[in-house]
Amino acid sequence: MFATVSAEPIITVHIERLGVDGSLALTAALVFSLTALGTMLSGPWLGRLADRVGHLRVLSISLACATVLLAAQAVAPNLATFAVLRFVTGLALGGITPTVVATIRRLVPDDSVGLVLGANVSAQFAGQVTGPVVAGALGGLLGTSSVFVMTAVVTVLGLGVTALVRRRLPEPPPPLAPGR
Repeated sequence: MFATVSAEPIITVHIERLGVDGSLALTAALVFSLTALGTMLSGPWLGRLADRVGHLRVLSISLACATVLLAAQAVAPNLATFAVLRFVTGLALGGITPTVVATIRRLVPDDSVGLVLGANVSAQFAGQVTGPVVAGALGGLLGTSSVFVMTAVVTVLGLGVTALVRRRLPEPPPPLAPGR
């Protein structure tokens, strides 16, 4: 969530620099929402794919794609490109929550699932608190493009943690699914 919501405090300023025809506030709201729309659309599909090919594999691919797409937002030359990148980033991010929850469910004993999922939600909301604060400060100091670079770096860290988990906890074989 840190990376997902970090753009919130700077997106209007960033979009204004890219050039806006019409209402800046409405344009910023629509462009910001494109990431959530992409995530909403891809989440079920990527969750199902992860059930077939492995949760940690899909998580790794989602994080890698999101890293590249977040960094690309820093250098988007115009509003249309930036908007498309926001949406496609959302598509990539859709693989994160279903794979993390499924991995927790697989690894955590039944009597601790609620606790661990609760801690996961708390960590997500900690990212929602700290991401915009750090991004606002960074954007004010180094410019709005730096926020997208920072979020890409944070996503790389998540990818590194996922790689370590994949080494220590190999994926179980995917269940046989009808139609495979």
